[in-house]
Amino acid sequence: MTNKRISTLIFSGLFLLAMVVVSTVNASAQGRYVNTYSKSTVKGFIDKLERSSNIFRSDFDRAMDRSNLNGTATEDEYNRIVGDYENALDRLQSRFNRNNTWWESRAEVQEMLNRALPVNGMMNNLPFGRNLETQWRNMRNDINKVADTYDLPGLNGGGWGGGNWNDGWNGTTSRPPTWAQGTFYSTNIPGFTMTITVTGQVTLSGPNGTSYGRWNQSTIYINNEAFPASRSGNGMRAYNPSTRTYTNYSRTNTGGGGWDGGNGGGNSSTPPSWAQGTFYSSNIPGYTMTIYNNGRVTLSGPNGTSSGSWRGNSIFINNEEFPATRINGGISAMNRSTGTATIYLRR
Repeated sequence: MTNKRISTLIFSGLFLLAMVVVSTVNASAQGRYVNTYSKSTVKGFIDKLERSSNIFRSDFDRAMDRSNLNGTATEDEYNRIVGDYENALDRLQSRFNRNNTWWESRAEVQEMLNRALPVNGMMNNLPFGRNLETQWRNMRNDINKVADTYDLPGLNGGGWGGGNWNDGWNGTTSRPPTWAQGTFYSTNIPGFTMTITVTGQVTLSGPNGTSYGRWNQSTIYINNEAFPASRSGNGMRAYNPSTRTYTNYSRTNTGGGGWDGGNGGGNSSTPPSWAQGTFYSSNIPGYTMTIYNNGRVTLSGPNGTSSGSWRGNSIFINNEEFPATRINGGISAMNRSTGTATIYLRR
């Protein structure tokens, strides 16, 4: 896959469709609750969730109208994200009622979870009124109940630990110390980037794709393996008990060879203070962008890491320009090819 193709995927929502394809299991598979729950019982779970989602969507829209985002493109984008989730839930309910068995709706449940994931990101990272936040916490519990029923990973937050997430973002986490928070680059195993959020979520991107894990009590858990971590200079190092070796991580990506801004040459400019730092996509989960004070940009996601630059008021990656604007809590990057914006927030 070319770098140009990677960047196009990053700034569009197309990979959400891939998530559905990858995550969906053939309906003939059997879950833990197939012989435990009746169709009417599962219907009750879904109907309750659908009713609460209708109320949430309406209340969210009113909250946006009362905010300083009213009338902006960002408001439209946030309402679209919530609308996509609510519409996916409507499709789930419709398909469920037509199926002979409740397990046949597993693909629609997965789609609903995919659409709920960016909503969860917004609600976890943006300030909303207490009533709306309480609504989402209660609804997230119901979403995770449905996810667990279908043997699928739920949404992070609220102490959720169900599903089959293989030590991904769900499970016991603890708040990492400040020295362990942020984006790190391996210095002795080139090509790997690790991001640890303030909530203990861990994302590890490398040549073979991206893995998700968690931080708990000075240990990184990824794919059912534990890697004790310790501070090392301005970075950290993680110990692999299986190989008895350390992987060293630095906050500076020294890489190899000359860096030309990732856009085929050209100059970079100093980003404004609001655009400097590490940001996490709220509407296309799994992507992390770091913008340095010298104008350098790194973008990490499921397909690896791309380098670019900040110039003027745009992000340039792989000879493509993505105009950037300041929003509450982060940055909105516009993809001119698709006409959609990717929202990046500070965590």
